[in-house]
Amino acid sequence: MKFRATIVFEFNAGSIEDAGQKVSDAVSHAREADQMDAKSIDLVTPPSSPPVTIPAPASG
Repeated sequence: MKFRATIVFEFNAGSIEDAGQKVSDAVSHAREADQMDAKSIDLVTPPSSPPVTIPAPASG
C-alpha cells in the first residue's frame, strides 16, 4: 500500500542556496534510506523577504 504524509521542517539558513542544500539533503536522505519520494516541496521565506520559487523535486 502507498501512503502520503505531510511533514513540515523549520530551519535557519544563511541564504537561499543554503536552504536549498538543506532541503535537498533531507530529500536525498529520505529517498536513499527509506525509499520515499518527495512529490512537492514548499519553501517559505520570512514575511519581509521576496517570494522564492524552487523547481519541482526530481523523481528517483
